[in-house]
Amino acid sequence: MVKKVLLIAVLEEMERQEKKLETLFETRPEDWQEIYTSTRRQIRLCIIEMMNLAQDHLNMSEEDERNLREVAETFRWRVEKHQERWPVENINLDDELCVDSFRKVRRASTEFKAVVRALINHYRADEDKIP
Repeated sequence: MVKKVLLIAVLEEMERQEKKLETLFETRPEDWQEIYTSTRRQIRLCIIEMMNLAQDHLNMSEEDERNLREVAETFRWRVEKHQERWPVENINLDDELCVDSFRKVRRASTEFKAVVRALINHYRADEDKIP
């Protein structure tokens, strides 16, 4: 139960960080590039932590583990492609290609979080594995 609560907390933290990115582009403070980079790093850490918690503390079927890995890999791939094409210094929200790239990352994130939520709701955390 504790690990399931922790998994939910990490998911909620990822959502807070994503909201922070949205707000960042609306407000564009002077140090937005540093905040963007730091926030992306925090989101990446949330993904890693959710993957570890889900794999270690949910009694998932092989099919669900494979599905989680696939959706996480797709999400990471989408982020990598976005960052290759649009490093922070090249982000231009007036460029439709840049905005479209952000939309694709957002869709991949939404799909990843939906899978994590479904797994949380479907499986009970393995309390025997809690140290």
